[in-house]
Amino acid sequence: MTTLPQGELPPVREILEYLREHHGGSFGIYCVVRRPGKIRIGDEVMLIF
Repeated sequence: MTTLPQGELPPVREILEYLREHHGGSFGIYCVVRRPGKIRIGDEVMLIF
């Protein structure tokens, strides 16, 4: 959620305002899980467009 604090990061309302102004308020990620498990800092991930 862009308007809620994330860990040590504070909430940033401007992110939601930017999405509303430039993308009709839409933002999302569609994905397929190829192998269930946890992702940890330093793990390799691949984005395919």
